[in-house]
Amino acid sequence: MAEADAAQDIREVAHILASEDLDDAAAEEGVSEAMWLIKEPSAREELSGSLGIEVADACRDDDGYVRSLSLFLNALVLEVEAVSDTGGTAPTHTCKNLAKAVCHLIVRSATVDPTEVDMVQEAMDILAENLQDEYVLGSIVTEAFLTVARSPISHSNRGDYGPALILAFHMYKVAPPPVNADDQKGNSTREGPSDAFRRDVMDLFGRRVFVLGGAAKPATP
Repeated sequence: MAEADAAQDIREVAHILASEDLDDAAAEEGVSEAMWLIKEPSAREELSGSLGIEVADACRDDDGYVRSLSLFLNALVLEVEAVSDTGGTAPTHTCKNLAKAVCHLIVRSATVDPTEVDMVQEAMDILAENLQDEYVLGSIVTEAFLTVARSPISHSNRGDYGPALILAFHMYKVAPPPVNADDQKGNSTREGPSDAFRRDVMDLFGRRVFVLGGAAKPATP
C-alpha cells in the first residue's frame, strides 16, 4: 500500500469509527481496516495531526469514543515499537501528538458528551494489555504523556494534564524499570527510581493545579 493512500484512507476510516449509531458489521469492518492501516507510518502520522482532534470532536456516543480511543492507543503502541526497533528511546512527534489526542478525547468524553464508560480505565486496560512489563516501550509512552502534561496550558488543553498524568503514572507501574540489585544493597534511605518518578509526577500535578486555580477543568467523569 502506498503511504499516501494509507494517509488518505485512515482519514476516512477514522471518521467512520467516530460515527454515532454505527452498526456492528460496519464497526467491525472499520476497526479491522483501521488496524491494518496504522501499520503504515504515514497513517500514524496523519492520525497524530489535526485529524486526531477532529475525530475526537466528532464522537457523540460511547461506542464512538471507545473505538476512537482504541485506534489512537493502538497507533501509539505501533509507533513506540517502531521507535524502539530503530534503537530510539525518546517519543517522536507522532507519539506525543497521539498521546495528546488520547487525552483530548478523554477530557471531551467527560465534559462535552459525558459517557457511561470510564474512558481513563479503558485506556489503562489497553495500555496494560499491550505493554505489560515492556519497560523500554513503556518508558517512551510514559514520556509522551508527560510531554502532554508539561505543555503550556491554553484554552484548548486545560484538562489534558489530568489523564496525561494518570496514564503516565499507570504506564510506569505496569512497565516498571528493571530492579538493580546493587541499588537494593545500597543505602536504604536513598530515593529509588519509583519514588523519584512519583515525586516528579506529583510536583507536576501541583504546578498544573496552581496555574489553573479554581478554573481547573475536571479530567474524569
